[in-house]
Amino acid sequence: MTSDPAPTTPSDTESDIACLQAIAGGDEHALRRLYDRHGATVYGLVLRILGDPEKAAQATADTFKQTWRDAGRYRGVRGSVLGWVTTIARLRALEMARADHDARHDVLSDGTSPLVVALPEETQQAITLIFFGGLTQYEVADRLRIPTGTVRRHVEMGMRALRVKREAP
Repeated sequence: MTSDPAPTTPSDTESDIACLQAIAGGDEHALRRLYDRHGATVYGLVLRILGDPEKAAQATADTFKQTWRDAGRYRGVRGSVLGWVTTIARLRALEMARADHDARHDVLSDGTSPLVVALPEETQQAITLIFFGGLTQYEVADRLRIPTGTVRRHVEMGMRALRVKREAP
């Protein structure tokens, strides 16, 4: 499974929002549509964090269960539906990884998305450790032996570059 989603179009975004609204109203078929559209992305993300296909499948299921429960709380002004769902997934996977220290692994040796790999090395490391490894900026600074402000700058620049690359036709 790949974790690199296809570029979204305005109709995809509208469809996601409509699905989420339907889910908030109790429509199980809408949850299935949302899962069909984004399940592989969620699974790929949590697999990178957990490194275990079974745990990744459980985290994916937990993510969509929480999506079902919390659909009415989604506020579009804070980001896309996919962004909201992947945030739920990331947090769930990090909870699982912290609960089972044996499941933690060195995310830098696992490879990352082609978009992240295209970034400068320190930026790539900072983003990978924070978003896939669950480390804080202070922990990343300590691990990479660079100032916290530098980590913050790498993450900000990297996220900006990823946004531009993702939105490029």
